[in-house]
Amino acid sequence: MGLFMVKIRKKIILLTAILLTVFLGVGAVLAFPHLNFDSAGAETTVTTAAQGKVSLKELCLRHDVVEAVLPDGYSDSGLNELVAEGKLVVSSTKYKMEGGKLLGYDATTAALGQKVLLVLPANVTEINASDSDIGGVRVFRKLKSNVTGIAFAGNSIASIPAKCFQEFSNLRFAVLPDSVKTIGAEAFSNCNQLRDIVMPGVTSIESKAFETNTALLHVSLPDGIADSGVAAEAFLNAANLRDVEKPIAVSESKFPAAMNFYTSASRKSYLYVMES
Repeated sequence: MGLFMVKIRKKIILLTAILLTVFLGVGAVLAFPHLNFDSAGAETTVTTAAQGKVSLKELCLRHDVVEAVLPDGYSDSGLNELVAEGKLVVSSTKYKMEGGKLLGYDATTAALGQKVLLVLPANVTEINASDSDIGGVRVFRKLKSNVTGIAFAGNSIASIPAKCFQEFSNLRFAVLPDSVKTIGAEAFSNCNQLRDIVMPGVTSIESKAFETNTALLHVSLPDGIADSGVAAEAFLNAANLRDVEKPIAVSESKFPAAMNFYTSASRKSYLYVMES
C-alpha cells in the first residue's frame, strides 16, 4: 500500500507540474503578444519590432536584400556598410523621370535580379502605376517578383497610387516618407509577403489597400489619422493581423482579424518601426 501511495503522489506531482507549465506558457504568450515563433517553435524577430527607428540596413538584413537600385547622388551610411561587407550590390539600373513623375527604369541598363531594394528618387511626386512599358522605359509593375523593399530618398510624394504595388509577390517592406498622406485603393493588395510598413504621415488608407496581406501581423497607425481616414475594407482578409496601434478614435471594426489594440496612450514601442 505504501509503494502504491508513493506512485500516486509522484503522478499527482507530475500532473501538477505539467498543468503549471501549460498555465505559465499561456500566460507568457498573453503577456507578450508581440513575440513570433517559427515552425520549430523558436522565437523570431517581431514583424515590425524596433526600439525607436529602424534603418534601411536593418530592414535589408532582416529581409535578405542583396541588390539595391539607388538614385544618382544618394548615399546611406548603413547601405554603404553592407556594400563594403559584400552583402549588398548597387545596381547600375537607372530611373527614368518625366518632371516629377517616376515612369520606371531605363530598359537599356542592367536587368534586375531578385531580392531588390528600390530607393526612389528624392524629387518623385508621382509614380507611374501602369502595366505598359513606354518606349525604352520599363514600368515597375513588371518587377512584381523582384522587389523586396521600397523606400524614398526624399519627402515630396503625397500619395501612393491605386494598385501601384498590387501583387508584388515578394515585397516584404515599404518605408513611406512623411509626405505620403494617402495610400490608394488596392495599392498594396495581395502583397502576401509584406511584413513591415512604415507610414508616419498617412491620414487616408483607401479601400482594400492592404487586402489579403496574410504576412502582415502588426500595424502601427500614425496619431494624425481619423476613423474616416481608414476605409472599412482597408485590411480586408489580412487574416493574420494580430496587433494594431491606433488613435482611440479609429474603430476596431476596421481590423476584423486583430486580437490586440493599443491606443496612443498605451502605444508599445516594440511595434514602432520608424518615427519621423
